[in-house]
Amino acid sequence: MKDLSAKKKIIEGTINCIEKYGLDSVTIRAIAKESDVTLSSVHYYFDSKEALLEISIQTAISGAFKDLQTIWNENANDVYIAVSRILTYLFDGAVKFPGITKAGLYPLIIQNKEDNFFMSGLNSFLEKISGDIALQLNMDCKEIKIGLTGIFSSILFLGMAPSSFHNFAGYSFLEKNVRKSYIDSILNKLFQN
Repeated sequence: MKDLSAKKKIIEGTINCIEKYGLDSVTIRAIAKESDVTLSSVHYYFDSKEALLEISIQTAISGAFKDLQTIWNENANDVYIAVSRILTYLFDGAVKFPGITKAGLYPLIIQNKEDNFFMSGLNSFLEKISGDIALQLNMDCKEIKIGLTGIFSSILFLGMAPSSFHNFAGYSFLEKNVRKSYIDSILNKLFQN
């Protein structure tokens, strides 16, 4: 029987390598070193580099979606606070972990695969919360979905490229207070009734 703790170490090491080097520059040698295992151990547990990358990305994304669901469950009685905390978590995570965020969106952005693990999880999550939001705010669910689509799209983009509008706007989304102001501004527009 294969040692699950070694396999977990390799997955965690792979996630760290994706973050450090970017998806396209990760090597099995770097993963083994980061995971503190031998090169042969990596090959023993995973059939290919591609399989290892895929399971590692899915592991990171699954963890994030579990966290988002927990945030929603703990704050669902006040949808403004719940969505604000979800967006803050997502935005802060994308800024802190741009490599994993980009890797999760790689199939969509680079391979033009709209039906991928990340987007399936995000769409499923948004489907769950949009009905609750519409009901609580007595708003049209379609209107909520349009608003959430725009908000989550912009948060993901700005999280991966937080300084992309610095020359235009004079500030960077690397600054937590700027991210908070942005979230407050877009939520006020969505939730004004």
